[in-house]
Order: sequence, then structure tokens, then C-alpha cells
Amino acid sequence: KENKRFDINDFTLHLIKSDLPPIFDAAYLDEIQDFSYAAIYLICNIAGKNSQNWICAGDTAQMISPGCSFKFDGLKQVMLAVVPGMERKLKNVAKLTVNYRVTKDVLVVANSVLKIAKQYFPSAIEYARPERAENDFGLKVVLCNWNGATRNRASFGTDQALIFSSDNPEKTLSEMKEWIGDHPFILSSLESKGLEFDDVIVAFDIERKAWEINSDRVASLRLLRELYVAITRARRRVVLLIKKQDPSMENFFKMLEYDFGDLVDATTILLEFDGKTTSEEWLERGHELFENEDFKVASSCFKSAGNFSFSNWAMGSNQLKIGQRNEARLSFRTSANFFFKEGDFKNTLILLKKVIDLPPWDSEDDHIYKEAKFQLPSFLTREETVQFALSRDQWDEISIDDIKCESIAKFLHSYRENEQLKSMIRACSNLSDLEHSLPLPVGDFFHSNTEYSQAVRLYLQGGDFKMAEKSTARAIGMVESNQRCDMLQNIVKFWEGHKEAKNFLPSSSISFLLLLLFRSPKDAAAAQQAQKCVSMLGCKVIKLAVSQKGLSKKVLYDFSSEAFKVEVTKALVEEYKGNPIGVLQWYVHRNNSSRATEVAKDVFMKCSNDELFKMMSLITSKETHISELLFKEVLNREKKTKKDLFINTVKIYLNSNSWNLELAFKASTETLRTKEKVAKNMTQVSKEWYSKRNDERIRDALSRKFRMKNPTNFLVSLNLLLNPEDPRNVTFSKRFIKQFGPKIVESLVLKSVSNPKHAFSILAKFDVSAFNHLQEKIREKEIRQKEILQEETFAVNDRVKVHNLLKRKDLNGKLGTIIQGKNKKSERYEVKLDGINKTWALKASNIVKDHSNMESSSDNSYEFNDSDSDSSSSSDAHGPPPLLPRRNDSDSESNSSGDIPPLNSQDSSVTSDDDDVSVTHGRSRRAQVVNSDSSDDSSMPDLVSHAKSSSDSDNGSNDSDSDSDSQRGFRRVQPKNSPRKQQPSRRKKKGGKKR
Repeated sequence: KENKRFDINDFTLHLIKSDLPPIFDAAYLDEIQDFSYAAIYLICNIAGKNSQNWICAGDTAQMISPGCSFKFDGLKQVMLAVVPGMERKLKNVAKLTVNYRVTKDVLVVANSVLKIAKQYFPSAIEYARPERAENDFGLKVVLCNWNGATRNRASFGTDQALIFSSDNPEKTLSEMKEWIGDHPFILSSLESKGLEFDDVIVAFDIERKAWEINSDRVASLRLLRELYVAITRARRRVVLLIKKQDPSMENFFKMLEYDFGDLVDATTILLEFDGKTTSEEWLERGHELFENEDFKVASSCFKSAGNFSFSNWAMGSNQLKIGQRNEARLSFRTSANFFFKEGDFKNTLILLKKVIDLPPWDSEDDHIYKEAKFQLPSFLTREETVQFALSRDQWDEISIDDIKCESIAKFLHSYRENEQLKSMIRACSNLSDLEHSLPLPVGDFFHSNTEYSQAVRLYLQGGDFKMAEKSTARAIGMVESNQRCDMLQNIVKFWEGHKEAKNFLPSSSISFLLLLLFRSPKDAAAAQQAQKCVSMLGCKVIKLAVSQKGLSKKVLYDFSSEAFKVEVTKALVEEYKGNPIGVLQWYVHRNNSSRATEVAKDVFMKCSNDELFKMMSLITSKETHISELLFKEVLNREKKTKKDLFINTVKIYLNSNSWNLELAFKASTETLRTKEKVAKNMTQVSKEWYSKRNDERIRDALSRKFRMKNPTNFLVSLNLLLNPEDPRNVTFSKRFIKQFGPKIVESLVLKSVSNPKHAFSILAKFDVSAFNHLQEKIREKEIRQKEILQEETFAVNDRVKVHNLLKRKDLNGKLGTIIQGKNKKSERYEVKLDGINKTWALKASNIVKDHSNMESSSDNSYEFNDSDSDSSSSSDAHGPPPLLPRRNDSDSESNSSGDIPPLNSQDSSVTSDDDDVSVTHGRSRRAQVVNSDSSDDSSMPDLVSHAKSSSDSDNGSNDSDSDSDSQRGFRRVQPKNSPRKQQPSRRKKKGGKKR
């Protein structure tokens, strides 16, 4: 490769890689043993592949060509490689056992040589049955003394040959020429392959060791093969020359299974060989060999005939056959001159046509060309005349009509750079007439005039993919414009119409990227070459490609978010009609916060408050950037409108779908920033946070934030609500009480701590004087409870009310009638509750006489509220009840054996036999009733009322006061002596909520 020298195997491999299609219907291969497997593979692919019509003939014994190592089993493997699965069609090798060329005696000697070869080299020569001959002329194969034969000069005829083999072929050839002269048929064994003669003299001058046959000697195998080939060239007679002084040669011929007899006198044999020949005989023999393409031997025959015209012709053909082009051109020129001198103008022109195929043209041959053409004006076709004009560089002999003709224009493709041809193309008035005949030169014309789309079309038509790519790159490099877009669009169409051309483009080229863009814009953007598309192809081309494919303009974002922000945003607004937050989410999901911020300004400007809150509820917890944008917008609006917008914000951010704890903290802080806002918003804000009191995320965040030196009002209130016993509350709550009043602190603590005594113990640490009224109410409550227990006794048919059940809280407040007195063993009364078709076994501590007819004589007197229905009602009014915080064991300290447990105690850890409720049906059969926690949450107190003055709180009759009193375990009662008013019974509506 470095020296630019190639052999037949290089060309064979090149053709195999070209993947040529089948050309012929069948293949006939003779002398198959001299083919390489690569050559056989190539031939079987282009001939007879579809029908597997292959006929191969050969003899491995004659395999003497250099570089060949053939076996018929190898031939089968080659055929299977061409057509896999054709094992059934491969028949056994047919043995040709009848020889129609040689005589019986010649064949016996040849078979004997072959037998020795098989014996010593069984793997080199495949087995074949011995052949038999049809001809028998009674001529024996004889041995003749080498020195005696070559002593006297001999003369051979046209059907006699001397075949030699030697370790020094030049010396042996010179010796043989001195013996029989410059005879055409002094041939080496390799040159004689395929030829046949009447008589053959075999002269092998091989080293002695080769004659001593040994399986380890490759020279012995070569000797046997060449000897077999030389012997089988004779149709009648074979004479073997041996050297008497070489005993190894004599011993070899004795090994053969043939009776040679004594050495024959050379004089007698040579007389039989001696024959006179004429020039006509050699000329005829030369033409015969020329037709068989044995050019070298034919040249010698023509030379022996004295015909140097044909001799040089045959020699040139042989030189061309073996790749010697310059020598072949010289031989053809010499032959043409001989024919011209002889007046044979026809052969003169034939030889000159061979000369123009082997440029360059020699101007010395112009005169014989012109004269021969003048003598035979109609011998050359117009195509051949143009060929001669091109070879002789005579463009004035070529017309415009010539280059329009496709059969003539094919000779002009190699002249693309010729200025005369370019001038003729420019002079053509209608270039479309030349596009079919000269696509490449016309393509060059369009390329030079920046008409790149037309140039690409013609380059692809002419198969010049390299120039097509170059023109495409030039078009891409033009200034961005509508004309450029149209040009590139047409170029893509031309490329898409040529499958082979598309495969030519390397994936790294800009032309490949252009085709990929129009074929699949998404793939072009995803191929990590989006920036390359924008910078080199341009925005207009990208938009055109996306539009042609009917894709959404959102695809443009993958190429460049900045270059196509207008187009992408318009597409998103169109897609997310009625859902502007979808546009923001689309950008945020692609980590483009800056663009989301830009779009948010336009979107928020057009939204009402309700639409803003709706968008806020659609944001997931992961979309923090949008949440922050919305938060800023709400903050701006609140400052402008002076409206409390953050209350809804808190509720939204504490929702599980749009959870954002950090922004919920910020929103709550804004809601409680001033004293007025605390008084106005504390109830609603604390309600939202109390509903999430069991969420560990809130508690952990509160624990971290409360460590700061100066926590916000909201953090103080939230810590009072969720962690009332936190020692740090003492410091910050004093500030909070001073700033916002004790009522708010009281309501926050009472919400978390249901036990009044426990609540007072916590509040007393903040400021005892501010919460003394709680201690007085607790004392009044306990006294009144004892009075009620001492006064009341129960008898059959008494009307009673259920209270203080811990497990079955749903029965508290129910009215019923005692139908059986106290059981001495269980100490329970059997009670028939109103509206329930069951009887209940209740302890005395869980029922009180019905005082519904008692009238209230003083608004400022309190007693325990025995029913949970008030708290349930409050819960319904303020939304779902919030979850309870962690409970301390101290909450149940009032539940002693001598006292009635607090009516509002919700500590599930207090358990006693008093909690047991037995239900009976008809008889006194008892069953355990499962505890229900369906209404264990107390409602959030109205904190706004506590911000008012003490007199308003005590004397007022609003619901918030009664609810607050109910939460602390009290309810208003009338004095004993006051007239009673009929109170409506509180019952749960069927299928509805508690009233």
C-alpha cells in the first residue's frame, strides 16, 4: 500500500468489499485448483448466486500456481458462505476417470507419479481413482541421456514442446535455447498449464534431495506436481531427459510402476522430432493461441512467423494482462506503426484505440491516426472520434451536440476541471439539456455560482457525494434568510431521495445534522447537538423543520430556551388555556427558574385573588420555586390592598398536596405580625396549625426555629399551642401576654390541655394574677359537683342524663329512664335511653337526674358541662377538629376515687371500672361495648372574644364565651330556687351531623 503496488488478491478483496450484485446466471470454473478461495467467493457472488448454478472442475495434482492451497472441501465451505443452508444441494465430487488427451503409456507414468505423491503427501493431494486413457498409439515413454541429447542441435515443429523445471531457470532456459534455438515452445511447467502438444520433452534440473522423496520435503511435493503437469501435456509421446551422473534421479524413475527399458539413443529420437515448419504454420498457430488468450506464447509464434505486427500486438496484450501498462502502450504503438507501414489501416486504428485507453497520447502518432482515419472515414463511430479528440486534446473537434449526447458525454467526466469544457458549458443557452449527459460538470457550474441546491441535486445524480456534502455545507454557511431556508429545505429533499448518499455522510458532519433535523427534530435536539443546530443551522431553519413535522413549538425549547422563548411561551399559553399555572410548572420541571419568574409576572398580573389561591393549591410540594413566586405576589397584594390574604395561604400550604412548611411559617408570621392582626386572625391561624398537631415535620421544624433568640409572635403562639409545658414559654409568653393580653395565651393552652387544674398550673408559671379566675372557677366546679352527687338519688322511672363516660363518649348527654334499681353486686342501674332500643347498665357516677326544667338564676354561676355535644357542635362550626398534642399523665390527676372526674377530660390514659358500660336486651344479660373515639377532638376556641375587656367576656352572651367555658369544663346553671325553663333536648339527627 505504501509503495502503491497491488496484486490480484488486493483487487479481489476490494471487489468483495464493494458488495457487487449478481451479474451472471451461472459460473463455469476450470482449473479450479489454481483459484484462491477469495476469488471463488467473489465469482459465486456475482454469477449463479440465486440459482446456485455453479460448475467447477480441477485437479489438485496440478496445483502448482504460487499461493494456492486448494481442496474440494474448502470449495464447499466457500459456497456455504455465499448461500448458507445449501448443504443438500452440494453433491459429492464427481470423479472424471477417462482421459481423452493422453495415450495409455503416458497416463500410466502420470498415474504412477500421482500415486507416489499421494503416498508421501496424503493431505496435499485429494484422493482420486486412477484415470484410464482412450488413445493407444503404441508409443512408449522413454528415458534419454541429458548430455547426449543436448550435444547436437535439434529442430522442433509447431506441435512439439520442451517443458523444463529448474532450481536455476535462467541457466536452464539458456541451455535449452542453445540446443533447439529460439523456439516458441520452450516453456516452464507453470507456463505449459492449459496447453497440449503432440510430443513433449521433459527436462527437470532439480537438486538431488528433491528426487529423494521424503514427506518432510516441500521440494519433493513441488517436483511431483510439476512432473505430473509436464507429462500430461503430451497427446502422443513423452521423452524424459535424465542425467546419468545423478543416481537419485535414476532411482526415482525406477520407483515408477512403468517399464522404461534402457536409455534410448538421443539421435534416433531427435530424428523423429526434427521437422521443417513454414511461416504460415507458425502464423496459424499464433492466431490459435491468441484466440485462447495465451498471448505470450502466441507472440513467440508470430515472431517465428516473421510477423512483428501481431507479435507486438500479442506481447502488448500479455503486458497489459500482467499490469505493465506503459510497456503495453509502447507495444501497441509499435504494432500500429507496423500495420500502418503494411497499409493495414483497419488494424492501425484498432491498435490506436488501445493506445488512447493507455494515456498519455504521443503526438508522433497523430499523422498515422489522421491518415488511417482519412483512408477509412466511416470505420470509427462518433463516440470513438470524440475519444481520440479528447486524448489528443483537440477540443475544436468536439461540438455542443456531442456533449449533449449521453453516450459521448461519459468520456468527458474525467475532464471536469478542463477549461475548454467549462467554457462550452457556460456557452450553452439551456443547461437543462446538459444535466442528464454531464451532471457533474454542470453541478460544478452551479456550485461556482452559489446555486447550491441545484449543485447538490446534480452531484447526487452523478454520484459525487463528497461534492454534494461540500455544497450543502456552503449553503448552511450562508447568511440566514428566507431564501436560505428554502434552499436548505430543497437540499434535504434531494438527500432524502438517495439512500446510498445518506449512508455516505459521517454522523459528525453538519450536513448529517441538517438531515437529522428535518427527519426528526426531537432526535436532533436530544443528540447533544442542540446548540450546534442553533449556531450553525439557525433559528429559522429549526422552526421550519419543526413546522414541517407538525410538532408543537414546545420542541423548540430543547434547542434553546432563550432563542425561542417567545414561541415556546405562546405554545404553552395555547396548550394550558384556563390553567396559567401549567405554564410555570412546565418551566420549573425543566429547571428554568429564571424563565418561570419572567412568565409569572405576566400571569399574576392578570389573576384575581381567588385565581391566585387556586393556582397556589395546584402547586405540588416539589415545586418550591413557583410557591415562592406566589408567596411574593400575595405579600405584595396584601401590602397594597391591606387585606388579610395570608390566612388562606396558610391553609393551602399545610395541605398535603401543596405542602410547604417553610412558606406556611412565613405566611403565619405575616398574619400575626401586629397586635391588631393577632386579635383578628389568631383563632383561624391556630385552628389550622392545631389540626396538624401530630405531624412530626411541624414539631421538628418548630423545635429548630424556637431556638432563636427572639422568636416571632407566631412561633411563640405555636409553641404554646403544641408544646404548652415547654420551659422556654415562660420567658416569651410574658412578652406575649404583655403585648396581646392573657385571654389569647389562656385559650391556646386550654386548647392543648383539657384538664383545668393542669392548665392552670401551666398558666400560673406565666402570670398567676392574670389567671386567678381559673382557680376560682375550678373550686366552684368541684363544690357544685359534690353537692349534686350528695343531693341526687335514683329510683325506678326517674329521668336521668348520662355523663362522664370515657369510652362511650357518644352516650354522654343522652336522656333516659331508670327501669331497674341498683344492683347490689355490680352497683349499676339499668337505664333505657331515649331513641335507643337497648338498656344500659350504668354506675351512679355516670348518671344525674334530668334538670332540664331548672331555670338559670345567675349568668355568672358555673357547673360542669356534662355533654360533649357542645364541643361537637363547636367542632362543626369551625371545621374538622384538630388533633391533640402529646398528653402528660398529670392531665388525669383529678380523677380520684372520691371525686367525679372532670367532665371535659379527654385523657385516654385514665381507666377505671367507671368506664365500663354494659348493654342488656330484655333481660339483665350484659355485653361489653367497644369504645368509640369518633368525637374526641374539641373545637378551637374563638380567640377574638378573648381580646376584649373582662367585663365583655363575663357578661356577654355570645357563643364564643359559652364555647370557651365549655372547653374549660363549665356550663351555666340556674340557681336552685329560680323558675325552670323547658330546654330543648339535644339529639343527633339521623344521618346528619351533631347539632
